[in-house]
Amino acid sequence: MRGIILIAGHNMKIFNARHNDRPLSGERYSGCANGTSARNVFNLLAPFALLSFSLILFSSCESAKEEKTVLSESNVNETGYIMNDNSAVRFEPHLFSARVDNLNKGDKVTVIGRSAEKSKIAKVEDYWLRVITPSGITAWTFGSNVKLMKEGDDATQKELDRLANERKADQLAKTFKGVWWSTTASGTFTSHKLTIYEDRKYKSERGGQKIEGEWSIDFDKNAVLFSNGTTAGKEFALIERGQDIFFEAASGNDKMRIIKTKDMTDLDEEKQKKEDEELLLQLQNQ
Repeated sequence: MRGIILIAGHNMKIFNARHNDRPLSGERYSGCANGTSARNVFNLLAPFALLSFSLILFSSCESAKEEKTVLSESNVNETGYIMNDNSAVRFEPHLFSARVDNLNKGDKVTVIGRSAEKSKIAKVEDYWLRVITPSGITAWTFGSNVKLMKEGDDATQKELDRLANERKADQLAKTFKGVWWSTTASGTFTSHKLTIYEDRKYKSERGGQKIEGEWSIDFDKNAVLFSNGTTAGKEFALIERGQDIFFEAASGNDKMRIIKTKDMTDLDEEKQKKEDEELLLQLQNQ
């Protein structure tokens, strides 16, 4: 080319690159409308050209990165268990992708593939796993969140069962928290009071008798155990019927039930003490 043409507004300026931006011989120009020199115009346009080049380069890198997230044939249709509470499940296999679900310790997933390369989050390096969640969502979670189950691995199965039981126990602790009273099978209140705390402590009362200790769950028996016993017994069957949960134990020819009457969050200690005294008085007058 003989020269460079710059257009500013409605004016045109022709420069010879070899003659310090002077007009070509015999050619006329009006210059930029605001008197800006060619060098100044170039300085103004250069950053935009650099930005455009950077965007193109970034897009190319992102495209190359996306190509590396294709599924590997490894881990297809394996069973896995979630090892951490609040484990994120994401739309795409990277940290900044939208979260579509949360999984908790003990949740069972089906692994249908993994990313072709490992990623690093904090100090942990692992693959992203494509999973089907218990709710049927297909998405990605980071590999360190999942414990893969190998066929015939009894030790792994026992550990996963233990994790699942721990998770259920944590959920039940929130449900148990509150004040419980004993009743007959027909629903008539009797005189045993049980206060259960989320930290696995309890307090049992009847008249002037008080017993304190720790409670636990035996999932093999589906029973609630009280370390130092209660005024009504030491072990109760855990009964779950829909949204209702209660404890049950044999009491002579009848069955005693322990039912929840008040959430711990509703407790006002002075008010509760007065209500307990009134209830005990009613029971004594029956």
